Amino acid sequence: MNPEERNTDVDSKVVLLPQKRLGKQMHHLPLKQTSSCNITTIASEESDECVISDESSQTDESSICETEYRNSVYLDYNATTPLDCEVLAAINQALHVAWGNPSSSHEAGINAKTVIKESRDQVATMIGASAEEIIFTSGGTESNNLVLNSAIKHFWNSYAKKTSEGMITNDSVRPHIVSSSLEHDSIKLVLEYFRQQKIADITFVSPSLETGRVEVKDVISAMKPSTCLVTVMLANNETGIIQFYGPRIGALYVKKLDKENGAALYPMFYGGGQERNFRPGTENTGMIAGLGKACELVTRNIKRYEKHMRTVRDHLEKQLELTFPNGVHFNGRLTGSERIPNTCNVSILGKGLEGHKVLSRAQKVQASVGAACHSSTVSRASPILLAIGIPEEVAKNAIRLSVGRHSTLQEVETVVKDIKTSVNLILSSSATC
Repeated sequence: MNPEERNTDVDSKVVLLPQKRLGKQMHHLPLKQTSSCNITTIASEESDECVISDESSQTDESSICETEYRNSVYLDYNATTPLDCEVLAAINQALHVAWGNPSSSHEAGINAKTVIKESRDQVATMIGASAEEIIFTSGGTESNNLVLNSAIKHFWNSYAKKTSEGMITNDSVRPHIVSSSLEHDSIKLVLEYFRQQKIADITFVSPSLETGRVEVKDVISAMKPSTCLVTVMLANNETGIIQFYGPRIGALYVKKLDKENGAALYPMFYGGGQERNFRPGTENTGMIAGLGKACELVTRNIKRYEKHMRTVRDHLEKQLELTFPNGVHFNGRLTGSERIPNTCNVSILGKGLEGHKVLSRAQKVQASVGAACHSSTVSRASPILLAIGIPEEVAKNAIRLSVGRHSTLQEVETVVKDIKTSVNLILSSSATC
């Protein structure tokens, strides 16, 4: 992108990534800009140095840097989100000035270590924890596996004590874990493996068909003297999920980690001493910096984000009801339950209106039928929806529409019209067969 081709109708300016030069020629990443964020690179003609420019703090602090998809509307924020401009700037800054190994004692290493410390503080602040209770990982799947395996190890490490105190008397006992039938595969598949290999006994608690959620009394009823862990997700990834607009990396919160009476955590990997030996391996400083900034933005703007997304989501559902009178079913909108404010899981009622068919004929909306991990199994009804009592013929028609911080009421109008057109095409095609 040449400088004269840049869009000048913008809200913020952020450097994307240091550019590499071959002689006098500059090579730029092929990213199409939106008006929400101007991404530029400033390089010296006489050197290979890159000047970092971040003016986003002077403008709309919630603007996002996202690829523009012409004539389309992205409503799949539960699958992934674009990076906030400030997050992208933080990643870029870290990769440029904090590229050293955080374990090194020289300046480059110290810079990286400082960035990681600041990011750890930002993550902890967002959830009201202490910085020493935060462990950085590669993502949610690794974090979940780390906790599940730690629970098993801790059970056997404390087994002798439990036996001597009379808490456990059966010599053939195995550790027991309580979970729900609504869990993400990074929990469910691990627990199923534990049960298959006789590593642990597992109880999957079913949700209430009235509320769609797992009830506390049912979890308590499932517990045994050998129960070493209860794991239930905060928000379901098909009916509601918390968003961060950050990079794909993870952080694990462990209460009172490494302290007396604190939660036990055992490493799955062995190597260097990073993350106090709980998660060895050289830290991904750039992505950690981005996660920290994303958490800072949530801490600063959570009420505004929540209000905006709820307004847009509620308008979306109202327009769907008006467009398809008595022809829609909102999956997960159950009496007595609360939903994350951005998510609408809806089925267009009628034979042949499976969610994947409606989306495949839609020209503008980008959405999914459920969890991104299962996008290939488009003809199968979601086990999550079936578990909360949605009839199979309704569950097969499900579409997950998840709005974001910058979704607009005008985009909602476009999406509803697009879905209506798609449904009409399917119905007209069926009528001629």
